[in-house]
Order: sequence, then C-alpha cells, then structure tokens
Amino acid sequence: RCVSTSPDDVQFRRMITSHQKEFTEILKDDSDDSKTQNSDMDFDETDEVPRDFLCPITWKRMSDPVVCSDGFTYERSAIRRWIDGHGTSPMIGSSLPSSSLVPNNNLR
Repeated sequence: RCVSTSPDDVQFRRMITSHQKEFTEILKDDSDDSKTQNSDMDFDETDEVPRDFLCPITWKRMSDPVVCSDGFTYERSAIRRWIDGHGTSPMIGSSLPSSSLVPNNNLR
C-alpha cells in the first residue's frame, strides 16, 4: 500500500497530531456510545472504507454523518462533543460561525 504525501495529507496529519489528546478523549467517549448505536450496522468493521466515509475525529465509519459550518463532514456525536468543548473547527482550527449541523445524506 502506498503512502500519500500530498500537501493536503501532510497538513491533515499535522492537524491530527496536534489534537491527538482531544481526539483520544472523544474516541473514548464515542466508543461507549457506539456499542449501543452501531449494533445493527450491516457492514464489517474490518472492511477497508474510503477516507471520505470516516469521521476525521474518530477515524470510524460514520453512521450519522453531518456537515458542520466549516464544510467538513463528521460523525454527529463526535463533532457535537468537539464543538461543546472548543467552538472551533477541528480541521482548520478557526472559530465556527455556527454550531448548526446539517445531515449529509450523500454519505448515509
């Protein structure tokens, strides 16, 4: 498997590293919630999934994808926790103009 080194991927990896502690806490909380929410999903967790279907906070396949005001798609429970704790975009770090979330029906 090849490793991509495009500028977007390098920036994305730096952002993930800089927020690793917060993401780890959200992952811990999200794993407790997902035990009940994801029990009826019809996919195998071990299947490789395109990156666009993974939440950039949890790195898990999204079951309730929503678009945030930063234009990125996240798992609803993960981005809600992030917004409540930070009020900034986890992807670009700037303040969010709105905390509203819109369902991303294209990824459902």
